Amino acid sequence: MEPIVISLKHIVAMHQSWGLLPKILSGEKTVLTRWYKDNEKEYKTKPWDNISKGETIYFHVSGLPVTAKAKVKKIIQLEDITPKSAKEIIEKYYKELGLKNPDEFHRDIDGKKYCILVFIEKPEKIKPFYVDKTGYGILADWMVLEDEDDLEEVHID
Repeated sequence: MEPIVISLKHIVAMHQSWGLLPKILSGEKTVLTRWYKDNEKEYKTKPWDNISKGETIYFHVSGLPVTAKAKVKKIIQLEDITPKSAKEIIEKYYKELGLKNPDEFHRDIDGKKYCILVFIEKPEKIKPFYVDKTGYGILADWMVLEDEDDLEEVHID
């Protein structure tokens, strides 16, 4: 049997306690968010300005292998966010975030000035594989393999 070859670009790690991966696979969660403070935006924290429609995102629960993927459908990047506009974003997209109501959004967004919403489609389970996060930092929850030298081919038997 010939191995399947995948060129990786985005790898997202999630906390198991949040229960997001099953929601992504069921289609209940169709939007991913990342919130940034001023200084984080200056350093272009991933995936800000590093993701495009049609790209593939691979998902794994922290400490476990990658087990799912989805396609990027649309991206919205928002700047100059206030506490009021942050609340409006959550109220507008809470269903797509996989929540039953806006009050379920528990992430600390106080003081965040930037938000990226990544809309995803066509989620599917894939044969599990591990990713070497060396050089990306222990707490890296979104890895963008942007350099040609960083692109790895992962063989799945």
